[in-house]
Amino acid sequence: MDCFELSVELEFCAAHTLVGHSGKCANLHGHNYKVEVSLKGSKLNSLGILVDFTDIKNAAKDIIEELDHKNINDIDYPPFKEGKSSAENISKYIYKKLKEKLGNDGNLVNYIKVWETSKASVKYFETDDN
Repeated sequence: MDCFELSVELEFCAAHTLVGHSGKCANLHGHNYKVEVSLKGSKLNSLGILVDFTDIKNAAKDIIEELDHKNINDIDYPPFKEGKSSAENISKYIYKKLKEKLGNDGNLVNYIKVWETSKASVKYFETDDN
């Protein structure tokens, strides 16, 4: 069976603290985050497109704007409010919000990858055991 994977990248800047962390990350600090949004599927529309890049970018951009230039710990999402604003929880937050925002195309969301630095990233995806 044919399968297509497409991705878009976005960036945002934000601050956060990791409550309970034993190092510097317990202090308020910021990152220039990069986010990769990946969709995967096999059924193309009448134009030969899985999902229009513009639609993905716009949906993801709306979510990214919720985080951009904010203290992530202030976002109304339980892990963030508890001081667990890790890259892991940020990627899961974006994934869940994007699936919801894309409606019927939400089932095509493959993964969200978030870089805190150019050398450190985390990828969130769902498996059958989730």
